[in-house]
Amino acid sequence: MLKLKLLLIFIGLLFSLQLVSEEIESKQNESKQIEFKVIALFKNAVMIEHDGKQKMIRNGQVYKQVKLLSADSHAAKFLINDKPITLGLHESKTGNHFSNEGPAEKKYVRIPRDNTGMYRTAGF
Repeated sequence: MLKLKLLLIFIGLLFSLQLVSEEIESKQNESKQIEFKVIALFKNAVMIEHDGKQKMIRNGQVYKQVKLLSADSHAAKFLINDKPITLGLHESKTGNHFSNEGPAEKKYVRIPRDNTGMYRTAGF
């Protein structure tokens, strides 16, 4: 009877150690998740910003767990951790989240003509 209790305690300890090691491994994988932003799109290439550095990736190239499958002037298709992801210009991947900052808002200035038909503005 004592041997059975010891065996059950030992199995319980092994099981709890396995759970703890799986939790540690999953947290390490989360911390290794790639974060980047698409800053330029080209035919068969894309420029990303990662850790404040710019990197050009061409079709088929792998950079820090990111493989570029295809790219054109509209979007880029990546393979990250065996998951296909499509991002456009100014879109970013942070952890498991994706965001679209979009291009900066365009601002327009209108300069009307004066009485002589000339365009005048105030100087600096």
